[in-house]
Amino acid sequence: MLPLATERATRVSMQLRKPVHRRKYLAALVVLWIGVAAWNVWKPAPQGLGFDGPARGTVSVEFLADWTWVDEKGQRTSDHHIFERKLELIGQAERLVVLDMFLFNEFAGDSDDDDLRLRN
Repeated sequence: MLPLATERATRVSMQLRKPVHRRKYLAALVVLWIGVAAWNVWKPAPQGLGFDGPARGTVSVEFLADWTWVDEKGQRTSDHHIFERKLELIGQAERLVVLDMFLFNEFAGDSDDDDLRLRN
């Protein structure tokens, strides 16, 4: 049987070693995470996915902006130029429309709103 002082010293040394092991595991996890992130940034794209086309000039450029604000009376007001242009381009489609829409949030309003999004 170990003397009481030796038993305490052993217990204290075991408690001190636990954080060192945790730090090593945490450091290894961080290094692994950084390695995976770096690989995903610099890995080559799959064959046939990337396309480098020639630079193309433009004749005319038109700036479109959607403005949405709350006026001094607390009413939400919207001035949709981008959305109207999207609807115009969709109307010109002959077969297929692929949309990648984003920036949906609670400020966009409920589906009950009389908005351009609900026009047929």
